[in-house]
Amino acid sequence: MARDLEKTGIPINIIHGDNDSTTKFRLQADFPYVEKRDDTNHTKRSITSKLYKLRQKYKVLRQPNVISYIGRCIMYAIKESQEKDPEKLRMSLDLIVQHLYGDHSKCAKESATWCSYLKNPSKFR
Repeated sequence: MARDLEKTGIPINIIHGDNDSTTKFRLQADFPYVEKRDDTNHTKRSITSKLYKLRQKYKVLRQPNVISYIGRCIMYAIKESQEKDPEKLRMSLDLIVQHLYGDHSKCAKESATWCSYLKNPSKFR
């Protein structure tokens, strides 16, 4: 598909796809200037499926909506760090565990815009 687009003169700068390393390898071999970005739906599905496997071992993951909430928090952190700042992404991901257990002190310090507790603490559930 990328070759067909190139033949027609349509420039390709970024391709979104699944988290498949084969795709990335082939793209870089044929189109070294093309940036491959992982699709957010594939990323979230990959993370949550691994959490579902872990729920057999960890009871806390068996509670309703816990896995989907963790997945949502991770995706917020990833989207917040989309400007490719690995340090900001690491800090956001580190905040999630404390955030899940109700400690929002670091959310404010690290300016985690995805933390809804910071927006309105009295209505946070």
